[in-house]
Amino acid sequence: AFLTQTVACAHSRCTLSETTGRRTFDLRRGRISVPGAFYFITFCTRRRTPVLNTPATHEAGGEVCRRLSADGDVTSFTSTIMPDHVHLLFRLGARLSLSRVVAKWRAGLTRAVPDVSWQSNFFDHRLHPGEDPEHYAWYAFMNPYCAGLVSLDESWAGWWLDGETNWEFLSHARPGPSPLPEWLDVFEGIARRLNTSESDKGLPGD
Repeated sequence: AFLTQTVACAHSRCTLSETTGRRTFDLRRGRISVPGAFYFITFCTRRRTPVLNTPATHEAGGEVCRRLSADGDVTSFTSTIMPDHVHLLFRLGARLSLSRVVAKWRAGLTRAVPDVSWQSNFFDHRLHPGEDPEHYAWYAFMNPYCAGLVSLDESWAGWWLDGETNWEFLSHARPGPSPLPEWLDVFEGIARRLNTSESDKGLPGD
């Protein structure tokens, strides 16, 4: 049922979010930090160097999430650490800007991987009223499986969810959690209808 609803919604409400990719030097243009709004963020290592898939970075990412949530700087937090980039989905609090949230994330991961360097900017998308954050949470959750980094019967150690958020798709996932096999079949079609840096190749590897 969840998969059917997700596909149907991706063809309706989420089509409003289709955009042309922004180049790195365009990413700051029009960026505003709106407290209470949902944001989907992607930031990458410089030249997309795959250095983030380690237990130390996974642990550091979880610690950053816990600290940001405890301070009330973000709520409804979901994150996925991939080998060369990180996806964040959250509702922004009133104290920090988007740039400060990303800076705290980068600082936390840099302590775990001191030699990492980051792209100079990051991708952000503020969800519109017609967009369901559930689909972005599902997209972030599915990323490592679609990239072939982990088998479908395993959980991804780089995925984190705050203790107060319970996305509906998780009630349909397999224990772990891990995805249902059929979710892979519709991932690309749904991803193309979401405003993410990867759906339109909007982030180069500077």
